[in-house]
Amino acid sequence: MPWSPQTTTALRNWIGKPTWHTSHPLDEQRFYRFIAAVWRDEHGIWNEALARETMVREAMSLDPEIGREFAEEEVDLWRSKGTLILDFFSNMRELGMLGSLAE
Repeated sequence: MPWSPQTTTALRNWIGKPTWHTSHPLDEQRFYRFIAAVWRDEHGIWNEALARETMVREAMSLDPEIGREFAEEEVDLWRSKGTLILDFFSNMRELGMLGSLAE
């Protein structure tokens, strides 16, 4: 499923910062906003290969000096975190407990 403009914007707001890969708390907040946007689009786990390529492409587009190898390595770390979060949301939904997260 292609991501909505809101999700693409959230991705760019996170990965477009020069510190996106550093795990700084502000960068993590932007990453979590991106994952929340992905959840709103996907309502499940994303296509990991497509998500990886999209994130690498955006990182390289927003910072042409970054280098593909570096972008791929960093994106792989964040993608796995995103998959874990999306899997958690999926499991909570299956258990009928997703709404309890908003309490």
